[in-house]
Amino acid sequence: MTSNSYNDDRYIIEAADAALHVLTTVAENPGLTLAEIAQLANLNKSRTMRLLVTLKKHDFVARNQDNRFSLGLKALLCGNTARDHLDIPTIVQPEVDALRDKTGETVQYRVLSGTRSFCIAKADTLHSVGIQTQLGRPRDLHVGSAKALLAFGSESLIEKVLSQPLEKYTPQTKVDHQELLEELEHIRKKGYTISRSERMEGVLAIGFPIFNADNTVTSSLSLTAPLERVESQLETLIPLVAETAKAISIRFGWNPKNYIHF
Repeated sequence: MTSNSYNDDRYIIEAADAALHVLTTVAENPGLTLAEIAQLANLNKSRTMRLLVTLKKHDFVARNQDNRFSLGLKALLCGNTARDHLDIPTIVQPEVDALRDKTGETVQYRVLSGTRSFCIAKADTLHSVGIQTQLGRPRDLHVGSAKALLAFGSESLIEKVLSQPLEKYTPQTKVDHQELLEELEHIRKKGYTISRSERMEGVLAIGFPIFNADNTVTSSLSLTAPLERVESQLETLIPLVAETAKAISIRFGWNPKNYIHF
């Protein structure tokens, strides 16, 4: 058997292929019912149920009291192990540092976890006065640059965020659902978000989504600085952040031809 044989469709186990397809559907759309998963996976309900029961037996999916499915503990453990193997912070950090050096401002790379984002790579401002951040600090998705994650997230993610109380950090924080939904649509059309004094007075943040190879978005890149200092520099800063977001996305296997804004 040659090494190329492992890429031959003849060796694919159809049942395993279907189970992995269902698992991926659950991972990308947590909180769906059996019928919704079957529809998205293009399988009948009976077969989908058998696959879900098998995945549940091995803790790859979990079912709550409302009969909605999400990833199970084993899937989460595999995900954590995969992140360790990929060493994402090491991949991203040089790009984050380079953007900070070009702009002098704080740059963050944040990943989606549940309904919040967490900073796992950063480079702080070179200025004596600027915005500081901490690794691992959570952020809500309805405010600031994190809206780049929410706007390009799944419908179920948006629904889940809107089902929770939205904290109003400043008078500029949008908590009205319709107003927020309209802004998310605008962000998707534009390709990025600009936040002015939404989480903290006097702070401007530019947020861009980071695309995975399958065009999903589970992380973002942001530049944060005092509004007064950078408001007049947006024409220069936005292309720089966009360029870095594109470079990171490509490192993750994304094809830029799939998205017109880049």
